[in-house]
Amino acid sequence: SWINVFLVGTASIGAFLGYLLFGKELGITFRPVEYFCNTSTRVNCDKILSSDGGRIFSFFSLSQAVVSYFLLQVLIVGLLTPLMGDPSSYLLVLAAFSVFSLPVIIYSIHYQYVVMKTWCMLCMLVNAVLITQAIFFGFLATRGDFLIQDIQGTPFIVSLFLGLIVMAGVVLLKQKNQTFNEAINTGVEASRVKNDPEIFSLLLSQGRQIDEGDFEKNILIGNPGASIKLLMVASLHCYPCKQAFFSLLPLIEHYADDISVELRFPISQGSSIHGLLASTYIIQYWQRYVHGGGEESEKTIELIRDWYDRERIADFEKEYPKLESNALLEDFSLEEKHYGWITDHRIARTPTFFLNGYPFPKKYWITDLKNMLPMLRSSINSRSQLGANKELVT
Repeated sequence: SWINVFLVGTASIGAFLGYLLFGKELGITFRPVEYFCNTSTRVNCDKILSSDGGRIFSFFSLSQAVVSYFLLQVLIVGLLTPLMGDPSSYLLVLAAFSVFSLPVIIYSIHYQYVVMKTWCMLCMLVNAVLITQAIFFGFLATRGDFLIQDIQGTPFIVSLFLGLIVMAGVVLLKQKNQTFNEAINTGVEASRVKNDPEIFSLLLSQGRQIDEGDFEKNILIGNPGASIKLLMVASLHCYPCKQAFFSLLPLIEHYADDISVELRFPISQGSSIHGLLASTYIIQYWQRYVHGGGEESEKTIELIRDWYDRERIADFEKEYPKLESNALLEDFSLEEKHYGWITDHRIARTPTFFLNGYPFPKKYWITDLKNMLPMLRSSINSRSQLGANKELVT
């Protein structure tokens, strides 16, 4: 009926205004609303909403009350009235609510005009909706659409119960939003601390520096003379190692002069390439076909990338030749050095990273270097220069 259409329309407008008020309280802002609400010292919604008068209870604000009230109206007109079959009883409930809203309107105008001496335009629009509804219910009463003697207890009890559910939902929504925002702010603050190069350097220096050994031939990508030297212990059958390796490639590409990565491989169990352990084959192939040639870093990246990208070992074997037996006899010690060094240092997890000889701090991942690398490079260079000056003075 036209009565339902009018009530749903005004209740929806009120709920939308309540959403805007509630959004401002939660920090959700819309530029047109901000222009409308905060045009001068005499028009300032934020001042009203953040004042003591903008709160009904410590946990329940004016904006929450507006959202709850008009949502309840929408539910009563759109849900209860059609289901119950007797619209007049629920019209009486809404009319009673409208009567109780009149003192709220008077208080709102008095508080804004006399106490705060500024206006909340959204609040005044809410007042306008409430006044419109009050006039409408007065018109219906004069027409005889509902009578006082038709008042029943059940519609009031059901409506109040539904109202409590709506209010609880709105309060819970606000609490969840506050918890979420606090978690985000905590995460942002933790990220700032975590990405501080000085803190990272301090945590790094607290570790015990390792003896990287003298390998003579290092499986290296990047700039051998870089100030930031990463040592990565990576299994050839480890998915996190694959992820870490591919995460390093953009760093090496972007900071080509500032970082180098040395790769060391533990012994591979249970897989072979052309009859050799996978780790033995990769190290031997690197010695024979990559080391000492041109573009050594690029070819090393290509070799490891092709291995990690393979779907089957047979596919890798088609691309890479079987090593001649005499080639294996030339220098069979390099992979033994890899295996022995990893065993001596009791490295049981891969990938494991060391930066300039120090274990990578816990809670950090290799991608964290992206945000810190420029300042970290300057910090390391400064410390290196300081150490060189001290040595020169000595």
